[in-house]
Parts: sequence; C-alpha cells; structure tokens
Amino acid sequence: MISDIIEYVNLSFERTKQEHPNVDDVILKTALVYQYLHLNNFDEMISIDKILELNDNEIGLIGPGNGCLTWILERIFHQSDILHSHSILHDAFGRFYVHHSKDRGYTYVLHKNKTPNWVKRSPLCGQISGLIYCSSKRITI
Repeated sequence: MISDIIEYVNLSFERTKQEHPNVDDVILKTALVYQYLHLNNFDEMISIDKILELNDNEIGLIGPGNGCLTWILERIFHQSDILHSHSILHDAFGRFYVHHSKDRGYTYVLHKNKTPNWVKRSPLCGQISGLIYCSSKRITI
C-alpha cells in the first residue's frame, strides 16, 4: 500500500505544485497522501485546498504542530528525506484517522484491522514503528 501511495504522490505532485506554488513541498505531499486515503476509503476526491484547510496548513512537518519545537526540528533535519517521508505518512494517516476514524491512523505501518483504535489515534504510538519502517526501507517521498 505504501508503494501505491508513493506512486500517487509522484504522479500528482508536479500538477499540484503548479496549482499551489506557495505551499511547502512537504505540506503538499502530505496533502496528496491524505487525498489518496480519502479516495481509497470513500471513492471520492477531496480537494487539496480542503485538506489544507482541515489541517490549518501545517500537515507533514517534522515535529508537533507548527510551533517552536517544530521550527527547531525542521532546521536540524531539513535535509533528511527519510524523516520527512515519515512525517508525511505519519501526519496524513494520523490526521485522516482523527477526522474520519478510518484506515491505519498514526500507526501507518501496522495492520489496520488488528491495531486498537486508541493506538491509531495516538501520535506517539506511530513514531517508533514509522521511523524504523522508513529507515529500514529507505522510504522517500
């Protein structure tokens, strides 16, 4: 499934960037993952603008929200494609689950039918498994 998502993002990114030139690339890629999840779970398209609005234009950054800690982490790890890839997947899956109670949640690498809902809803629970997964598979989006 992750490979399908990466393919979707890669195929859609250039067109989406032309439509949203002032939006950070990581935020746009996260919105595209969210869009894929919405299409996959509801069989209907949700606009990038709606996704950005739902998430206060701060989805996919390294760190919690868009505060001081995130600013520091983004400055330290800005060149890490693997950490950005994890943040993209983690935020898209997690926020999608929080909004719709569907799919894998923040624990995007775990089986969606075998993972308790409280685990899917917890940002902390998906950090370790997601970082290990992206690092070991060398995932880059």
